[in-house]
Amino acid sequence: MKNQGLIQQKEGLGIFAKLLFGLIFILAVTGIGDIYSYSQMNRLSDLTARIFNHPLRVTTAVLSADTAIVKIHRSMKDVALSSTETELEAAIIAVKTYENEVFENLGIAEKWILGDEGALLLAETVKLFQDWESIREEVISLTKSGNRAHAIDITRGKGAAHVEALNSKMRNLKNYAAVNASAMLIESRVTKNTILKTTAITFLGVILVAGLFGYLSTRTLNDSIKKLISGVAEFSRMNLNHQVTVKSRDEIGWLANAFNQMSQQLKKSIEDLNLQSEIVANMTEGVFLVRVEDGIIVYANPKMEAMFGYDAEEMNGKHISVVNAPTDKHPEETANEIMRVVIETGVWQGEIKNVKKDATIFWCYANVSAFEYSKYGKVLVSVHTDITKRKRLESQLKQNHLHLEETVKKRTIDLEREISERKIAEEQIKANLAEKETLLKEVHHRVKNNLAVVSGLLMLQANKTDDERLIEALNVCQTRVQSMSVIHEILYQSENFSAVDLNGYLSKLASDVTQNYSIGSNVHLKIEASNLMIGINQASPLGLIVNELITNSLKYAFPKGRKGEIVLKLESNKENEVELVISDNGVGMPGDFDLHTVNSLGLKLVKAIAENQLDGSVEMINKNGTKFTIKFKIAEV
Repeated sequence: MKNQGLIQQKEGLGIFAKLLFGLIFILAVTGIGDIYSYSQMNRLSDLTARIFNHPLRVTTAVLSADTAIVKIHRSMKDVALSSTETELEAAIIAVKTYENEVFENLGIAEKWILGDEGALLLAETVKLFQDWESIREEVISLTKSGNRAHAIDITRGKGAAHVEALNSKMRNLKNYAAVNASAMLIESRVTKNTILKTTAITFLGVILVAGLFGYLSTRTLNDSIKKLISGVAEFSRMNLNHQVTVKSRDEIGWLANAFNQMSQQLKKSIEDLNLQSEIVANMTEGVFLVRVEDGIIVYANPKMEAMFGYDAEEMNGKHISVVNAPTDKHPEETANEIMRVVIETGVWQGEIKNVKKDATIFWCYANVSAFEYSKYGKVLVSVHTDITKRKRLESQLKQNHLHLEETVKKRTIDLEREISERKIAEEQIKANLAEKETLLKEVHHRVKNNLAVVSGLLMLQANKTDDERLIEALNVCQTRVQSMSVIHEILYQSENFSAVDLNGYLSKLASDVTQNYSIGSNVHLKIEASNLMIGINQASPLGLIVNELITNSLKYAFPKGRKGEIVLKLESNKENEVELVISDNGVGMPGDFDLHTVNSLGLKLVKAIAENQLDGSVEMINKNGTKFTIKFKIAEV
C-alpha cells in the first residue's frame, strides 16, 4: 500500500508537463531558458535524493563495518584464549563471519561513496582490512601449535594497532561523507539561486500573462524546494514529527511524500524500541544483561535494582559476582560457572543465594540465557524472582513435618489416648500434606510462568532484528525453553508432583513442536508410547531430546513440500530400560555424516544429554530417512 501511494503521486501533472504547458505563453527565446531551468530542477532533485542517501547509507555502512571490526578483534582474543578444539573452531568461524560483514558493508559504502577522494580513501581502507588476514592466520597458527601466549601478544599488540588504524580510516570515511553532504547541500542552494536568476532574466521579455504564469510557477517551486531543504535540516536534528507539506503532484511532491514516509517509519521503529524497553522496565521480575566478555552488568531494570537495594543505574558497570552471596564457592567462581553452562548449553536455571547492597542474604530463582547483541556482543539475560518467602515457607513446612513425625512417634507409644485426639492428629497431618501439595503446585506454576517470560523475551529479541541467522537461533532457543516449560505445566496440573506419564508428556510436547514448525498436512506425526512413569530429573532432558530431533526432521527432512511421516516410539523392557526411537522417511543425512564429529549444536546437545544426564546411549541410522535410538534406565522416583 505504501508503494501504491508513491505511484499515485507520480500520476499527477509532472514538472516537465507544467513547463511544456508554460511554453504556449512564452516566446521561442524564453523556451531555451525554461528548458535550462527544468534541467537544473532535475539536478536539484537528484542532489536532494543524494543528500538523503549518501551520508545516511555511507555512515550506516561504515558504522556497521566498524562494529564488525571491533567484534573481529574480540573474537581473535577468543581464538587465542580457546582451550579446546571446539572453542577454537567456533572462534575462527565467528572471526570469518564478522570479516564477511565488514566486506559487505564496505561494498555498500563503495556503492554510495562520491568523488575520487572518497573512492581512494575507501580503497585504502579495503586494502588495510585485507592486510588483516596475515595477522589472523598467524594468531590461528600459533594457537593451534599451542603457543597461546605469543598469539595473545600479537592480538593485543599488532592486532590492536591494526584495528586502531582501521578505526581511523573508518572515521575519515564518516567525516568525508559528512563533508560531501554539506557540499551537496550548498550546491543545492546554489542551484536553486541559479534557477531563480535564470527564470527572472528569461521572463523579462514575456508578455504579462506569460510573466504572471512564470512568477507563480517559480514561487511554487521555490516554496517546495525551501520546504525540502528545511525538511532535510529538521531530519538531521531528529525532528521526526516534521512533515514536508508539498501539495504538488509532480516529482518534488513525490520526493516530499517519500521523505514524510521515511520519517514516519523511523519514528515508528523508535516507538517500538521504546515500547520494548518499557515492557522490560516494568516487569514484575528482575532482569539484567551481562556482557559475556568481561562479566560486567550493562543493564538492570528498576525491579532488579529495587530487589537488590541499588539506586537507578547503580548496578551498571559492576561485575555480575556482586549479586552472588558467598557459599562454599567464591561469588566470582559461582558467576563464572553459570556463564560457562549457559555458553555450552544455551540456558541455566535454578535457585541461587544472592546478596543485597546492604549485605542482606536472600534467595532467588534465576533463568539465564544468551544471545548476540550488536552493542555489547554476546550477552546473558537473567530473569530473577525473589523466592525468599517461599524458601521460608518450605523451611517452616519441613520443621512442621519433622515436628509432626515426632508427635506421631510419641503418640504411637501411647496407644491409649482418646479416639477423638487421634482423629485431630490425622486431620492435622492431612492439612499439612495439603499445604505441602499446594506449595509444590505453586512452585511448578511459577517456574512455568518464568519460562514463559524467557520465551517471550526471546521472541521480542527475534522481532527486533533482521538477521535471519540470529532470528533462527533465537527461535531454536525459544522452542527449547517451551519444551522445558511443558513438564512444569503438566506437574502443576497433576496430582503426582514427583513423576509424569511419558505418553501424555511426549504427546503434548511433540504436538507443540509441530505447531511451532507447521508445514501443512504433508508430514504426519505418529506416536506409539507406553504408559511409563518417570521422574522430572529424567523427563526434562528427555523432552529436550525429543524437541531437538523432531525439530530437525521438520526443518530438513521434507524440503519443498515433500510428504512423509515422523514416528516416535517409546517402550521399556523387564530390566527397567527405556528405548526411545524417533525416525522419519525424509531425505536423510549426507553420506559422510558422523554423529560423533557433528558441529550442529542441536545434535551435540542430544548426544550430551543422552550420555551425561540420562547415563544412556544414542545411535543413528541413516537409511531410507533418519532413525535415532536413545536407550537409558529409569531412575527410581
